[in-house]
Amino acid sequence: MRRGNAGVDSRGGVIGAGEGKSLTMCWAAWDPANALVELDKDFTKLTGIEMKHEFVPWTSYADHFINLLNSRSAECDLIIGDSQWIGGAAENKWYVKLNDFFDKNKISMDTFLPATVVGYAEWPKNTPNYWGLPAMADAVGWTYRKDWFAKRSLFPDIAMPEGATTVGVRTEHAHISKANGRRASGRVRWVEHLGDQDHLHVDLGERDFITLADPDSGLGPGDEVAIALTGPLFFNAVGERVRA
Repeated sequence: MRRGNAGVDSRGGVIGAGEGKSLTMCWAAWDPANALVELDKDFTKLTGIEMKHEFVPWTSYADHFINLLNSRSAECDLIIGDSQWIGGAAENKWYVKLNDFFDKNKISMDTFLPATVVGYAEWPKNTPNYWGLPAMADAVGWTYRKDWFAKRSLFPDIAMPEGATTVGVRTEHAHISKANGRRASGRVRWVEHLGDQDHLHVDLGERDFITLADPDSGLGPGDEVAIALTGPLFFNAVGERVRA
């Protein structure tokens, strides 16, 4: 939101509804912006405020809008800025501090995921000072077999920190080597050569564990292997990271 406007007047009051009023939303030109145009139609029906849009290609998005903000241009009333701008935008007074506006309009930050509030609304970080609302967040999804991990039989030696219920394992967390007399975790069933890396298929009892391996690992079909996890990720029941 740009200083002095963005749905809030210079005193922090709500812009009233009515014919003849309009707001300009600025963002990048891509499909989510097209969806926003459709949502804005509902806003216009409810308030009588016309929504205009200024969308520019991603290749010029940052330069274009940072120049507008820095020059105090009146082109944008609201802007979906990059999360990396929020500190500079607050310090340089490009954005309006929205705490009073949120209080008056009963907007609660509890409505949003905590990580998005910290990343997209707060400055300084981890303080209740709000300069925006989360609009669109990037996310990483983890897919796993819950029954495998519930039985703790896939990697039984993992020491789970207190409060952790889920283990996240990426390729770099799994060190696979020949057992050479050590207790074997599984047996290599198949090595799929992919040029500079291999797909390693390992039988773990009745389960198939697939991960990337270097072509010079020396592992081949039939080899008994030990699997050690180094630095796996842990999460609690609601998906929050638990530090080991």
